[in-house]
Amino acid sequence: MKNKLLFIGSLPPPLGGVSMINYSFQYVLEDSYQLISFDTSNKFSRVDLYKNKTPKDVLYSIILIVKFLFFAFKNRNTVANIFITSGKAFYRTMVLYFIGYIFRIRFITHLHSKTTGEYFLEKRRLLLFLKIINNFSKKIILLSSYHKYYFCEHGLDPKKSHIIENFVDYSHYECRINNKNNDLLFVGRLSARKGIFDLFKSLKILKTNDIDFQIHFIGDYNNESTQNKIEQFIDINQLADQVILHGSIYGREKFQLYKNCGIFIFPSHFENSPLVIKEAIASKMAIICSDIKANKLILDQFENKVYHKVKDSVDLADKILLLLNNSKLRLDFMQSSSLITQFDSNIAKNKLTMIINELL
Repeated sequence: MKNKLLFIGSLPPPLGGVSMINYSFQYVLEDSYQLISFDTSNKFSRVDLYKNKTPKDVLYSIILIVKFLFFAFKNRNTVANIFITSGKAFYRTMVLYFIGYIFRIRFITHLHSKTTGEYFLEKRRLLLFLKIINNFSKKIILLSSYHKYYFCEHGLDPKKSHIIENFVDYSHYECRINNKNNDLLFVGRLSARKGIFDLFKSLKILKTNDIDFQIHFIGDYNNESTQNKIEQFIDINQLADQVILHGSIYGREKFQLYKNCGIFIFPSHFENSPLVIKEAIASKMAIICSDIKANKLILDQFENKVYHKVKDSVDLADKILLLLNNSKLRLDFMQSSSLITQFDSNIAKNKLTMIINELL
């Protein structure tokens, strides 16, 4: 009989880094354990992670906590993977930790946090944040050597800390470079923080200069205001023939777009360890992305990318034009991506399995 293993955290929708990596871990471990999932997602396709919390959000958290009380009682004395971030939702996580402790749940905490710009990363809150994680976690998973160094420097227990990078199942993205077209692809939440308005300004520049291009967008708007601004921008600048908005798509349809498109664009303003870049690598794409630290931590070691200055739409337009006009450089970048195998799911699966089995 398989050992029972709990997963606590959001699952798609919404389509985001934490929900996707939670789903991915469950997918690769489903043959090894009896998986039981507690989904914390509100199932809205549109989520603005940085808006102020409303009474409705508070009520949802209270209902979720009550449900978790029964879930923890039913699954007491087990091992649980809990996915957390450093936003205000960590207040709710504290309660889940405490309930789990009462019912002897042994937590493996997957810390999906940036190192700046979020609520619990403010200096005084950071001390509380890391103290709580230390006290309630048997093991702690971090996204990179940089994340481990940063959080351990500020008080995270290094003896409990392990590095498992975000990963993808390469088999889903297997393709031939010579079958790719020159289309551009953006994947992520359509929001200002993801650089979406920088990207549209750069597309306007290309259109104004009569550059031939087509770009696909996978992801939903973070709110109605963003949707209205983008739709108006497309209409005013006559970009309807160049821009294809697919919304939040999953599975085969999403994988096929990665396989077809040749150039991946990711102009985000700040990240932790973006999974979509690793999906682009697995699908052998040439990459254009902002020069923020999170992107460079992944890509600096490879010759498959060009950086643009973050929040600079003119520089982004120049970099897009560089790859559209230079077929040799584009091909070199694709071939470089095709040689990168270290983000495959089997590596992450083996690491996590060892950690889990120590606690069972």
